[in-house]
Amino acid sequence: PYLHEDAYSLLASFLDSEVTEEALAIMEMLSCHRYCRSKIAASGALNSILKILDTQIREFQELAIKILYNLSWNSDIRSLIVCSEFIPKLIPFFEDTALARYCITILENLCDNETARFSVAETDGCIASIAKLLEIDSREDQEHAVAVLLSLCSQHVQYCQLVMDEGVIPALV
Repeated sequence: PYLHEDAYSLLASFLDSEVTEEALAIMEMLSCHRYCRSKIAASGALNSILKILDTQIREFQELAIKILYNLSWNSDIRSLIVCSEFIPKLIPFFEDTALARYCITILENLCDNETARFSVAETDGCIASIAKLLEIDSREDQEHAVAVLLSLCSQHVQYCQLVMDEGVIPALV
């Protein structure tokens, strides 16, 4: 909490440098603290963090997902994440069980926003990825998946049909 806003901007500038991993690690630690989240978003780091998801560097991607997970708990930052074409970038990470738990929670947090629900429903493979989580052994991940599906189905009949088309009923039962 004692870091000046300039420190966050400086840290954000390191996300596109040769010390990316170190900057991500520091940012991940800071993002765990509720009072730092808005400062991270204000620093302009969000765009760089989202770009890291497009890299093929697994360590960087994992740190970026964890930062986004922490930031998604802040309702003011959610709208920034939703507006960034983020949800399609998230889908490949559902294949990694270690990252899927972060991804489904991010989606659950974002789904209080109509734009996010639209993006979840319309993104190829998103509902299918969520449905797969219903069949894994983690009750916590299953609960988050059900919450996202409920959020979709309770808003639009069309979204409910998309969910039903994925054959979720046996897994739900």
